[in-house]
Amino acid sequence: MKFPQTNTDIDDIFESVERAIKAETPINFYESVIENIPSQLLKTIESDLNPDKFEKLIMWFMIKQGFNAYIAAKNEFGKEEYADVDVVANSDLLKLTIHIQGKFHTGVTGDWAVEQISRYSNQKSIEDDIDDDYIYIPWVITTATGFSPIAKEKAAEKRVRLIDGLMFARMLIDAGIVNINEAFD
Repeated sequence: MKFPQTNTDIDDIFESVERAIKAETPINFYESVIENIPSQLLKTIESDLNPDKFEKLIMWFMIKQGFNAYIAAKNEFGKEEYADVDVVANSDLLKLTIHIQGKFHTGVTGDWAVEQISRYSNQKSIEDDIDDDYIYIPWVITTATGFSPIAKEKAAEKRVRLIDGLMFARMLIDAGIVNINEAFD
């Protein structure tokens, strides 16, 4: 390296250059950093929130993604028995509605959440099909570490997207958490 009219000491970067030369794979700084952050964020969600605040966080996330979102009234259950939705997110531009069942759970979330949201979403698509050409997509977002095998099977059958706690934490991070406190205002 040439640095005209300067004295430069680059001894301090010797180890860094040696490490880069010996590396067998390219450096992926994002993956290195993001590897542990979702689990820390999930722990904070579990310790600082409750089911109602978790629904607010889901709504905030969907708004941040460009949807018009709201928390469904607790009496907005579907007409069909056991149908339920917690957050509704609409995109007029995309003609898309996502119905979300939020579960503030630990351990594993069972198939009950899949049943609730798929019944609600199916009912709404049948009722509203006459009025609009929206597509309805059911989701379950949980703080749990995963879903039971039966829940996964039913979700595949009923075309319900399952999002576990770590996946949701990573989605929040990727969306940016700078103004996350706005979720609870």
